[in-house]
Formats: sequence, C-alpha cells, structure tokens
Amino acid sequence: MSRTHRPGPSRAAVLRHRFGFDSNPLRRDVDRFQWLTGLVLVLLFLVFAPVMGLRVGEAYYAKGVRTERVEATAWRPVSADVTRVTERKRGYRVDVLGTAADGHRLTGSYTTSRATVVGDHVSLWATPSRLTDTPPRRHARTITDTVVAVAASTLVVAAPLALVHLVTRRRCDRLRSRLWDAAWARFDRHPTP
Repeated sequence: MSRTHRPGPSRAAVLRHRFGFDSNPLRRDVDRFQWLTGLVLVLLFLVFAPVMGLRVGEAYYAKGVRTERVEATAWRPVSADVTRVTERKRGYRVDVLGTAADGHRLTGSYTTSRATVVGDHVSLWATPSRLTDTPPRRHARTITDTVVAVAASTLVVAAPLALVHLVTRRRCDRLRSRLWDAAWARFDRHPTP
C-alpha cells in the first residue's frame, strides 16, 4: 500500500497567512487592528528611514570631505626623534625634536597610545595647533563614518516604531486573552448534549 504525499502549504501561502492577507474566519477585530498597526509602522519605516538616512549621509559625507581638504592642506609631515617619554593614565606623553618638511627645526610633544622609547625615530604631523601621530583624514574614514551614521539614523527611526509595535502587540495580546477567556466561559455555560 503506497502513501500519497500531500504537499504542505506553499511558502507564499504561509507568508500570506502570517501577514494577515487571508480570509481566516477566526481572525478577530483585535487581530486585524494589530495587523493594520504593523503594516502602518512598516510603511512609516520605509518612508522615513531612507529620507533620514539620505540626509544624514549627505551631511556626514560633506563634513568628512571638508575635513579631508583642510587637513590635507594645513597639516605638514614632521620627522622627529623622541627625547622623553612620560607614562600617563591613558597612553604616553612623548617629547620630540624634529625637522619639518620645509627644513626648519621644531620641538614639541604629543600624546599617543603607542609605546615608544627615547631615541625612536617617529613620523608625525604638525597641525596648526599641535603635533600628532595620526595622519590627516583619509577618504576611507569619511566613507566609514558616513555608513555608520546612516546605520545609526536607521536605528533612530526604527526604535520608536518598534516600541510602538511592542506596546500594541502586548495590549492586543491581553485583549485577545480576555476575549478567549470570555469565549470559553460562554462555551462552559452551554450544556453539551
């Protein structure tokens, strides 16, 4: 005797049922309200997340490119020798004696997290206000900062919508539970033949 295999519902049918696009007679008004609220929240996300992401992305990218240009023109490379290293709570204060790209000698100090010793030769950058071992901003950092800012703006849009969905779902679950309890109480009052 051979068994016939009955295929289950298709993936499309499962999704249609899960998102409420079916004619389920057991679906109550509270179910429809929860479904409609979820649909509205998804639509709000799909409208506001791209707009917010685009604006934030444009602002961060423009700011990053401006910073790149300023640092590329104002910062000068310095070749220096370490004359003293002082350990601090966070990193080291390093005193140096160096030569700028234009040939003039300079002394100064910078703070770094990299361990150095007296006599080390270091490559630094002279900004208008200080010495640093961090090179001028690169375009890759601008891209990374922009992507992170867009992702954060998406979360900023999603968080309140997710909170509204969570609160709505909990309230609907409580109401659904009360409705089921009332239906069972009515069922218990009717004698069975």
